[in-house]
Amino acid sequence: MNYYNDNNEQFDLSNFSYYSEGRCAKVYTNNDIAFKIYTLDCKYKMYLSKKMFKLLKNSNICNIVKLLDYYHIDKKSILPIDAYSMEFVKGKDIDLVSASREYIDDILKQLEETSSKLTEKSILIFDAHCENILFKENGVTIIDPDQFYQRRLLPKKLIYEVNIQNMYNYIKSSLAYEMKLKKEKYVLPYLDVKKYGLRKSIMDSYNTDTIYESIKI
Repeated sequence: MNYYNDNNEQFDLSNFSYYSEGRCAKVYTNNDIAFKIYTLDCKYKMYLSKKMFKLLKNSNICNIVKLLDYYHIDKKSILPIDAYSMEFVKGKDIDLVSASREYIDDILKQLEETSSKLTEKSILIFDAHCENILFKENGVTIIDPDQFYQRRLLPKKLIYEVNIQNMYNYIKSSLAYEMKLKKEKYVLPYLDVKKYGLRKSIMDSYNTDTIYESIKI
């Protein structure tokens, strides 16, 4: 199947290899580029919109995957996009449960800053779970912005609260996934990140060298 951008330029998939897939899309990679293709049975409401694609690309917000271009199966299509290209996030993976306090503190600062930048653009985060975020040795990257929405009429305070809660959801989901891989029982504390902030809430919730030592049972 061929894919064309708005300039009718065809994307060359010949050297791309299958990388992974989720509920609605498959991802292929080649060196520094990832190409995401929506499956035919994926509902349009699950697609990244053209408007949000352009907004995120032009905003160039840190810790959001860098978007490159979007594509259609048909030339000059007015329908939602069928695929899009982005930078492939490289680097050594980091397990949050065993990461140093310094690393945790640093990525929490990054996510709080990202929340603020998204809020400035009235962008709301949804679908926040471990499969949509990468923790690497050089930082953190949200890789799936498909369920991001712009809501200009909502108060910025509300947007920020939603975003900071979803940043915490990324963290909780990642910790839960990692502990299940270890086949160990754990308890995640209730944290009011909307009131006290993401970084302060998490850093104050454990005084051990790693989160693992605090949440294991």
